[in-house]
Amino acid sequence: MLDEVLALIRDNDRFFITTHLGPDGDALGSQLALGRFLEKLGKSVAMVNSDEQDYNLDWMPGAGQVQVFDNSLSQHEALVESDVAFVLDTNDEERIGKVGSLVRDAAATTVLIDHHLEPERWFDLLFVRDSAAATGELIYEIIEGIDPDLIDEEIATALYTAIMTDTGSFRYSNVTPELHRIIAD
Repeated sequence: MLDEVLALIRDNDRFFITTHLGPDGDALGSQLALGRFLEKLGKSVAMVNSDEQDYNLDWMPGAGQVQVFDNSLSQHEALVESDVAFVLDTNDEERIGKVGSLVRDAAATTVLIDHHLEPERWFDLLFVRDSAAATGELIYEIIEGIDPDLIDEEIATALYTAIMTDTGSFRYSNVTPELHRIIAD
């Protein structure tokens, strides 16, 4: 699964990234980390969610780049023109909100990156591992698989936020030594 995601990133240029309603730290952090990474690879990226994140996440670097879906022509074009549409940190269309059916019906290759159980099967590609502590952990694996040297302060902050929030500040049972190595990196 990971190799297929890496190939999609290497072989395509236009990406659309969305996540679940009421994006939390893992959802937004994963979205921002992946978006920034793709941009650093010279890719075109549109990040659009059905609603905005809580105000307590507005401080995150790049948070202002995430658009709230308003049914505008430019947002529809961003999806229509994308080669790949990533859905992060949620495993069903309903939780994506208004953007869900648009992504599901898009011509783009749809990719789910998630750590939740029992994903819907309409995605073209699933990079899902329920043993992962957070979707941010899976995003790190993608970045590591292509070019970990591209992790800058913004990407690191987004990944740290994603992982920290979904592990209860590293207190939950899903925290592993490997996860600590990822955070150290």
